[in-house]
Amino acid sequence: MTRTAPARSSAKRPRPVFAARPLDPESRIGPSAAQKIADLAARLDGGLPTMFEFAQDQAAVQTYEATGITFKPKFLEFLNEVERRRKATRGSEQGRVPTTMLRLLLGTRVPDILRVETNLWKLTRARLPLLISSASPQEAGRAARQALATWVNHITDLEDDTRHRLLDWVREGPFDFAHITFDPKRPGEVVSHRDLADLAAQALDGVELFPGRGPMRRVVSRDTSTNSAELMTDPFVAGSKAGALPTSYVVKFRTKTVAGQRMPRLVMELSRRQWTDNANTYHGKVTLYAMPARTGQQPNPGVITLQIDWKQHLNGIPGLDYVGLRQRYTTLPEHPLEERRVAPALLIHAECQVLAVARQGRGVKGGATGALDVDRFLAFGIAAAELDPYGLRPMTGLTRIEGLGAKQAQTPVEDFQALFAEPQPTQKQIDAGTAAKYVADKLKAARDWANVERRRMQQHYVQPYRLLLLHAAGHDASAVRAAEILVKALGEDVVITRQAMPEQTYGSVSSLPGPGDRPAERAARRLERWTSFLRELQGPFDGVMLIVPRGEGDDVNDPVNKRASKVAILKNLKVHAQYLRPIQEDKDDKDFIRRTIRAFQDLVWESLGILVPVNDDSGELSAGTPAMRGRILALTVATVNSRRGQGNEPTTVPMGLRVDLDSQQTEANLLLPSGATGWVSLREATFQLQGSTSKLNPRERGDRQKVQTFFNALLDEADTGKSDGLAEIVFIDGDTVSAFWPGLYDKYIEFDDLRFEPRESPSRLQKSWPNLTLLRLRTLDPFAKVLRQGEQEVEVAGVRFPTPRWTESETYLIGEAEGLENPVGATFLSIGATNLQPTRGMSGSLKTIKIGRGDTRRELAPHTDGYATPEALEVAVISAGGLSLRGIVDITSKLRRRYAHYDGWTKFPAPLFFGHLIKDYIPDYSSDDDEEVLDLGSD
Repeated sequence: MTRTAPARSSAKRPRPVFAARPLDPESRIGPSAAQKIADLAARLDGGLPTMFEFAQDQAAVQTYEATGITFKPKFLEFLNEVERRRKATRGSEQGRVPTTMLRLLLGTRVPDILRVETNLWKLTRARLPLLISSASPQEAGRAARQALATWVNHITDLEDDTRHRLLDWVREGPFDFAHITFDPKRPGEVVSHRDLADLAAQALDGVELFPGRGPMRRVVSRDTSTNSAELMTDPFVAGSKAGALPTSYVVKFRTKTVAGQRMPRLVMELSRRQWTDNANTYHGKVTLYAMPARTGQQPNPGVITLQIDWKQHLNGIPGLDYVGLRQRYTTLPEHPLEERRVAPALLIHAECQVLAVARQGRGVKGGATGALDVDRFLAFGIAAAELDPYGLRPMTGLTRIEGLGAKQAQTPVEDFQALFAEPQPTQKQIDAGTAAKYVADKLKAARDWANVERRRMQQHYVQPYRLLLLHAAGHDASAVRAAEILVKALGEDVVITRQAMPEQTYGSVSSLPGPGDRPAERAARRLERWTSFLRELQGPFDGVMLIVPRGEGDDVNDPVNKRASKVAILKNLKVHAQYLRPIQEDKDDKDFIRRTIRAFQDLVWESLGILVPVNDDSGELSAGTPAMRGRILALTVATVNSRRGQGNEPTTVPMGLRVDLDSQQTEANLLLPSGATGWVSLREATFQLQGSTSKLNPRERGDRQKVQTFFNALLDEADTGKSDGLAEIVFIDGDTVSAFWPGLYDKYIEFDDLRFEPRESPSRLQKSWPNLTLLRLRTLDPFAKVLRQGEQEVEVAGVRFPTPRWTESETYLIGEAEGLENPVGATFLSIGATNLQPTRGMSGSLKTIKIGRGDTRRELAPHTDGYATPEALEVAVISAGGLSLRGIVDITSKLRRRYAHYDGWTKFPAPLFFGHLIKDYIPDYSSDDDEEVLDLGSD
């Protein structure tokens, strides 16, 4: 293993040294894989999804086999009794049986382990396996008993009698064994989704999917029931940039179903995971990855994840996860962290390297994330060759809907820039004599933009917009410049009050009071400071803009600050707030102009849910006018604070969102403990949320019925209020609503007989809403990435093929073209575009040869920066409401990119997109980043 040092962080410290796998320059792609790559290259023109399905001919496929080990019920009963007694004397937290240590012991000692689950509740209630291994029952059982005995002997504060009884169980045999088989010829059982993912991961364990980067190794899953499995490469450094952080390519297999199609498919997801020694954390846990060294006895050991409790670390306690790891690798240092960094010895440890994941914006600027298209295509082709013997084939049956989804501009239009600096024509325009016209057109476009913004503000705010502009200490120059920009652009239609922010409402965790507190406790401190400050202000205001630095490295802004500030401002001033980063020294004035204008537009227009007129290309939604008309209803459920131990109140808010395409303004109707709010503005909805929420459990029939009754009333209202000749379209957020409306799940949905509850009688839906177009939308269970053919060719590891490229601004029907004629039951993919991708590359792991015209060849270095490609929005048509599939596709696409505050694509179409605004004002401090609602892509 070679060593590499990363760039220095913002803190003054020596560069850490990492062990990294060198590139094998002699690596080549095998003949069968090369042939498969050639076959797949021929399909790029029509769209190639990186997904597998079962082949029709399953006569000679291989089966998958594994060993499942489960605790015997009597042993589990005794273990639960031990925990109950401990909790009675020590409290609910201190009395827990420390099963995390057992997970590490099993993960490092059981050979060929695939999964391990040590959550006592799941093991008892769901009867899940303790572990799954591809080793024989004898090998796996023997190692598991040894790990269990070690664990029992290391449980502290355990009575001697209890310890002896547990050890007696270990000697007598605490396990039941199951022979797990998965036959691709019979993939219908529910449990087979897990086994299908394991089949693929096991088939590729030890296979080199990325030429020259070595064999893949399994990441041991912490769950024995999930439908996904993950592999990764050893850490490597791509390119020659000095101080680059090491990276691993990650391949995740995940089963996927589609409405109306029972047979599962297998998605192959790719991403890059960048490593660091930076162990900054804000939620009490640091997640580390342990990578045991490859040996002759274990050439491909699995990767184990472990967590370090930050409070324990501050008190000198390494944590039971790490203690369990040290039981296997005794030469590891006593403590995993030194200050806020992974111990240097762990970064290069010969027996077991331990690294932290570099979280973008949390101590690392930029970085290698996202999979590049050449890597995605090559890995998919090599995997296809390996999975062929198991009856898995690259998916077919994806139909591009022609004539829709024309490619959008990569860069958002910024007509306003000409208000601040005269446009500069190109030399070509000067030579052609068109420079003057170019400048005049740009200046006119800028004036037109300003006039539209000002007229819209006059329409919706009546008086000049009253902005409270607050700034962190030391950033008054940015506040002055931001005020100048807004006044220059909007004149007398904006009135600005500028002031410094209160102390102790921004800054890093360590610089603010309560650095060891839980997130909710830290947020309460910020709210207290804000409240005393805001009570003294002389308003009223229409919105608040806060200029606060994000920070880098150890000085990054505490993630709870942002939401706590927004909640405090809403409670005290009854207006929304928007953050703006200060002027960046390495950027020009155009950058700050752009960000100031965009932040102001977010504040002014998103809080009202304003759209711009939507043109009707289909001719089905305009009633004879150029713009679309009608109303769009969206149903969604916001659930936050669901994770235990954060100190927050769990909150569930079912909601309807409605936009009238004539007025282009969005309203919300929330279901709160006191009942439905009725249709109110987005701002009023967020205000009514404060102090008036509760938790609804989708597992409880009574709670499901509350939500179903609420949604039923909204749908009845939409159906009876529909105007002749105008559309009434309903977007149902399948990701959040299905838990409360189980009839929407793939395994239950019936397009001709939709029900709230599966098999409920009598059916009370669908036939009651004959006028509605019902669409179920999903993004959390995403469809595979779709690759298209580029204009040139590349050569990698001796194989030449057409350049694959990401798909954007396209729509695909899942199935054959006859779905275009009958939209009910059809599922299509709406793929947007990302306009925040500054550069493009070919491969993130190795050099590529780009072949141009005349067979010219140019070597391209690996792309080591971030790389985002759009995710697909999956849309299932439950009821067409008289619209054709093309009409449905047209409005879905348009409503993802017709906003007054943003001219790019969003994750969901309006009005469903505005659900994130409601969620932003629920006091949730369980995640350290706001939910991403723009279409940036995730892998």
